[in-house]
Amino acid sequence: MGESAFLLLMQLLLAALVTKTGGATLRLELTGPSKAYLKSTVMFQCKLSELIFPRSCDLIKDSGDVLDTKLCESQPVTFYLKVDDRSEGEYFCRVRTKEQTETSNAVKLQVVIPVQGTHLASEPSPPIIYEGAGFTLRCHVRRGTLPTYVWYHNKQLVATSTPLHRLSGSTLTVEQASERHAGTYSCEAQNYIKDHTRHSSSRDITIVVKKYLSAPRLSFRLYHDDSGYRANISCRSERGTPPVTFQLLLDGKHMEAKQVYLLEAFFTLPVTVGLDMGVLRCSAQTDMHHLLSDPVDLEVAPVGGTAYIHMQYLWRTESVLPAALLQCNVTRGTFPIFSWSFNHSPVPPEGESHAIISHGSKLILIDINTGNSGYYSCRARDSFNSSSSWLESKEVMVNETGIGATYVEVIAVAFYCFLLVIIVGGACCLLSTIKCRRDHDTSPNDQHMDICEQTNLLFVAGEPKREESCEMWVNTGALKLAKPVLMGPSAGLLSNVTVFTCWVGENPQNLSVFYQLLDGDGMKVSEVQSTLHGEKASISAVLSFSHDGSLICRASGHNNSDTEHSDSDSLDFRVIDPVDGAILISTASPGDLWEGESLTLQCNISKGNYVSYSWLLNDGPVQLNSIRFQNQLTIPHLSNHDSGTYVCIASNQYNGTLTFRSRSNEIDVQVKEDVSKPGISFDVFSNAEKNLTANVTCELATGSPPINFTFLRGSEIISETLKESLTASLMIPVVLNQDMDLVHCQASNGKSLMKSAELNLTVEPVGGGVTMRAENAKGPLFQVIGVWLHCTVERGTFPHFSWFHNTSRLQRKGPFYSVFGKHHSGLSLALGMRSDGDYYCEAGNKFDNATRLRSQMIRITKEGLNKIPDDVVALVFTCFSVLIIAVTMCCLYGVLRRRQAGMYRHKQYFQEMSNIVDNEEEYEYENKEDVYDNGEDHYDEEDDVGVVGEYREDTDMEQSSTQEDSDEVFAIVVFATITAEGYVNTSDTPQLACVFNQNDGACHYGLGIGIITFLACVALLIADAYLPTVSSAQDRKRIVTADLGFSGAWTFLWFVCFCLLASQWAKTTERKGIQSDSVHAVIVFSFFSIITWGALTYLALMRFRQGVNEITRSSVESPPDHTTPYTTSYVPPDHNSPHPTSTYPSVPSTHSDIYQPSAFMPKSEPMVHNDYQPPTY
Repeated sequence: MGESAFLLLMQLLLAALVTKTGGATLRLELTGPSKAYLKSTVMFQCKLSELIFPRSCDLIKDSGDVLDTKLCESQPVTFYLKVDDRSEGEYFCRVRTKEQTETSNAVKLQVVIPVQGTHLASEPSPPIIYEGAGFTLRCHVRRGTLPTYVWYHNKQLVATSTPLHRLSGSTLTVEQASERHAGTYSCEAQNYIKDHTRHSSSRDITIVVKKYLSAPRLSFRLYHDDSGYRANISCRSERGTPPVTFQLLLDGKHMEAKQVYLLEAFFTLPVTVGLDMGVLRCSAQTDMHHLLSDPVDLEVAPVGGTAYIHMQYLWRTESVLPAALLQCNVTRGTFPIFSWSFNHSPVPPEGESHAIISHGSKLILIDINTGNSGYYSCRARDSFNSSSSWLESKEVMVNETGIGATYVEVIAVAFYCFLLVIIVGGACCLLSTIKCRRDHDTSPNDQHMDICEQTNLLFVAGEPKREESCEMWVNTGALKLAKPVLMGPSAGLLSNVTVFTCWVGENPQNLSVFYQLLDGDGMKVSEVQSTLHGEKASISAVLSFSHDGSLICRASGHNNSDTEHSDSDSLDFRVIDPVDGAILISTASPGDLWEGESLTLQCNISKGNYVSYSWLLNDGPVQLNSIRFQNQLTIPHLSNHDSGTYVCIASNQYNGTLTFRSRSNEIDVQVKEDVSKPGISFDVFSNAEKNLTANVTCELATGSPPINFTFLRGSEIISETLKESLTASLMIPVVLNQDMDLVHCQASNGKSLMKSAELNLTVEPVGGGVTMRAENAKGPLFQVIGVWLHCTVERGTFPHFSWFHNTSRLQRKGPFYSVFGKHHSGLSLALGMRSDGDYYCEAGNKFDNATRLRSQMIRITKEGLNKIPDDVVALVFTCFSVLIIAVTMCCLYGVLRRRQAGMYRHKQYFQEMSNIVDNEEEYEYENKEDVYDNGEDHYDEEDDVGVVGEYREDTDMEQSSTQEDSDEVFAIVVFATITAEGYVNTSDTPQLACVFNQNDGACHYGLGIGIITFLACVALLIADAYLPTVSSAQDRKRIVTADLGFSGAWTFLWFVCFCLLASQWAKTTERKGIQSDSVHAVIVFSFFSIITWGALTYLALMRFRQGVNEITRSSVESPPDHTTPYTTSYVPPDHNSPHPTSTYPSVPSTHSDIYQPSAFMPKSEPMVHNDYQPPTY
C-alpha cells in the first residue's frame, strides 16, 4: 500500500514538471445563457488561450455525456444546443490533445417552460359575498416555471398591495370587501428571459359584493278609481342588493308578496275613508336578511274639525323684519290640501314677495311691505276628493306698522329718548346764551359780562369763560338747513344708471335748495336743483368707479350765501364690475415638484372687483391644508394627495341675486414622492434537478416611478433595472448550508438614494426537534372554548408546517379550525365534538418535501380541558365540609356555653349571698328567726327577669341560626345552579350565553349575590356563636345592628334578583338546549331567600329592641321615694351565730318587694369543727 502511494506521488510530480517545462497550460472559458425557453436553440462558445494542433473541443453535460465535438480550428468554438426537458444542468468545454486534456468552467442552464393555461379560482365559489366579508383569488397555470403574476381589476392594473387589495405571489386577497371591490378580475402569468417575455392571461371572473339590506320604510297615498278608494302603498329600503322580496302584512296577515329587482315595491289595498283598516307592516327579505318596517295605521281621516293659522315673524340680527311665516293647521285630516287668501283674494302659488312650501301648508312672506300687508286666511279639504267642502280658518292680520318691537329696538328707543333729553337740555342752554348776547346789545358792557358768565357757568363747573367764548355762541346769524336724507341702493353695476333720492324735511319759504352728491373725499359726483316746496330730489348718476365707497348728499341754498349747507349721513355704495378673464399661474414648474416643497398658485383677472376666489382640485374642493390669501393659494408642504388638476373660479355678486363667474385655465400638478427605505427579502424555489434559486425582492412603501433598483453583493453591482412599479426582483442560485454572502439593494428616483439592510442568502434546511405548544382561549366563567396550537422547529430558514388531526391532514381552513401564522405555524381550534382527537404537526422545507420532522402527539378534548382534576375536587369539598362542620360546632358550643354560663352565674350569686358577712358600717341584717321562718328558696325578681331575658335571647339566636343555615343552603343552590347550568351556547356559535334571555348581567347578578350570601351566612353564624361571650353592651349592640342592616338590605337584593330572573326568563324565546328545571330552581330558591331573609330581618329587629330596653333599664336608677317612712332598728351583730342578722324596713306591705332579696335557707350541714374566730377590730 505504501509503495503504490509513493509511485502515484512520483507520477504527479513528474507530470507537473513536464507541464512546467514542456509547454504552457491551456486556459478554457465557456460562455452561454443561464436560462432558455423550452424547444429553443441556445449557443455556447468555448474560448482557448492559444491554438495548438491537432486537438478537438467537446461540449459536455454534467452527467458526462458528450453532446457535440468540433475541431478547434478557430476562436471561439461555437456549439448549438436544442433545449428540451433534459437540457437543464451544468455544461463544460473539454479540449483534448496528445499531451493533455483540459476542462473549462461550468455554465449552468435553467430550462424555463413558457406559461400556459392560466385560469382563476375564487374562494368562496361562486364569488358572491356580502360587504364586510373577504374573498381570495388564486391564479393557476397549467404549465410553466418561474412565473410572475400581474393582476387587473376592472381592466386596471393592480401594481402592488394597497388598502383595497393584498397581493402575495399568485394570490390576491381582500379581507373586508366593500362596493369598491366589486367588478371583474383577471390575472396574467409571465416569465422572463432577458428581453423575451412569455405571458398567458386568464378569463375574467366577476366578484359580486352585495350590500346589507336596510330596514324598509312604509308609506301610502290615496287615490280613487272606478271601484272606490284605494291606497297606493310603498315599501322601500334605502340600501341593499336586489333582488329583494317585499311582503305586505295587514294586522299580521300576509297580503301580497313581490320579488323585484329594485329597492322599492308598490302594493294596493281598498280602503274606506274614516274607517280604521288595521296596522300595516312590510317585510324585506333577501337570501340572508329578513327585516320588518315600523307599523303604520291604515286609516284615512277626512278633513274636519277646525282650521287655524299659526303666524311667526322672522327677524334678522339687526332687528329688521324681512319676512313672516304663516302655517295652516287642521285638527283632523290625513291627506289635506291647502289654499291661501289675501284680503279675500286667492294667493297665487308663485310670486315675488311670497312662497308656498310644504305641500301648501306654509306661506312665507319674503318682504313685508304695504303691498302685502293685510288679512290672510287659509282653507283645507281632502286631496283625494275634489268635491269635498273647504274648511275655512279665521283671518290673521299681517301689518308692517303693527309689528311689536324687539329687544334691540326697545333698547334703541330708550337710548334715543335719553339722547333727546340731552339735546333738549342743550337747546335750552343755547337759547339762554343767545338771550345773553341780545341783552349785551342794549345794556352796559359790564352787565353783559355778568350775564354771560352766569350763562357759561351752566356748562362748565369752574372759572367763568372768557368773552370770546360767549361770542362764539352768539355770532350765529346765518341760516342752516336741516339735515338731508339720502336714500338709494347699496350697489350697482358699472356704467349703469342709478337713481338716488335726497331731500330736506322742510325748506324755508322762498328758498331754492341745491343738492349735490359727493364722495367720501368731498368731491362732487352729481348734482340737481330741487323746487321750492321741499320736494324730493332724484339724482341720476351713470356709475363709475368714483361712485364706489361712501356717498353723502349736501344741501345748500341756491344762490344764497347766507344759508349754511348741511350734509346727510353717508351711504355705503358698491360699484360692481363683473369679473372676467381669470388666468391661473404657478410660481414653480408644476411638473417638477417633490414632497415637502411648497407651491403657490395665483389667480389673476383682467377685470372685476369685490371678487372672491374658490379653488378646485380634480373638480372637487381643495383640502384645508392650504393657505388662501386674496387671489393666491399656497400649499406649504406638498404631498402625494395634492397631485391633480387645479382650477380657480373668480366670482362676484350683485344684490345677492346675480352672480358673475370666470373659470381659469387648468394646471396639472404632479407631486413626486421620495423613495422610502427599501425592504429586502428572499424566497427559495427548487427546480426539477433540485437546484435552488433565491428570488430576492426589493420593495418600497412609497416612491414615484420610474425607480432605479440596484442589487449589490458588498460593493459589487449584481443587477440594475429601471421599474415603473415599487418592486424589483432578482434570481440568484444558492446552495444549501453554504454561505452566499450578504446582498442589499438601493433605490433612487432622481432625488435621493436609499439603501436597504443587508440580507444573508444562506439557506439552512430544517432540522432538530419539533415542539408544539398549546394556549387555551377562555370564555365566561373561565371555561375553555378554544385552543391555539403553535408549532416550532429548532432550525431551518424556510420551514413549512403541516397539521394533522387523527392522522388526517388539515387544509387551510375547516369547520372548526383555521391555520394561521407565518409558514402555517399556528392552528386555531374551536372546541366541540368534532374537534376532539389527537393533534400533531410536521415541519419540512418549503422548497423540498423530502425532509419531514414530526412533533409529539397531543390529545385535545373539550371535556378534558374543562374538567377539574379529581384531587382538586376532593380538596375543595373536604375543606368545604370541614368549614361547615366547624361553623356548626362553634354555633352549638356557643349556645350550650351560654346556657351553662347563665346557670353558673345564678348559682354563684346565691352561694355568695349565703356566705356574706357584712360589717356594721355597710349592712343591716334581719333577725335570725326571720331567716328560718321561710322554708323555701326565693330568687330575686330582677334575677328572674335576667334569666328569662337570657333564655329568650338564646332562643332568638337559635332561630336566627336556623334561618341563616336555610338561607345558606338556598344561596348554594342559586349560585351552584347558575354556575353549572346557567350558560349554554347556540347551534351556530361556540360562544356561551346566559340562559336568561342571553343577558349575562342577570347571571352575573344571581351568581354574585349567591356567593356573597353564602359568605355572609358563614360570618353571621360565627357572630352568633361569639355573641354570648361578649360582655360589652355596646359591642353587642353593634353586632345586632349590623345583623339587622345587612338582613334588611339583602331582603331587598333577593327581591330584585327574583324579579330580574323571572322577567328575563319570561322574555326568553329560544329555550332549546336549556335545562328548564334548573332555571325554575334558581327562580324558586330566589323567592325562598326573600322569605328567609325577611324572617332574619324580623328576628334581628326583635333582638335589637330587646337589647335596647335592657340597656336602658340597667342604666337608669329609680329615684328614692321620700314620702315613704323608713324606720330601722339596729341589732348588734352576733359573731357567735352562724348566720348574720339584718334589719329591713318594718313597713307593712301587701306584696313582695322585688328589689329586696328573699330569705335564704341554707342547707344544714353538720359542723364538726368550728375553727372560725371572728376578727378583732
